[in-house]
Amino acid sequence: MLEKFKESQNLNSEDHRYICEGDVAESYDIFKSADASELDSAVDELLANDGPPSFGDCV
Repeated sequence: MLEKFKESQNLNSEDHRYICEGDVAESYDIFKSADASELDSAVDELLANDGPPSFGDCV
């Protein structure tokens, strides 16, 4: 499932500009700047939901 997810998000691309520039890089910068306790709480909240993992607005 992880490999299928990576393919669907173009995370296996050899074009590293996709990951290192633009929206993806901006999202990662925001993630890196978050407090560890905030991230722990967010992950706990997501894991409290039953069902398969999802990505996007419906998370």
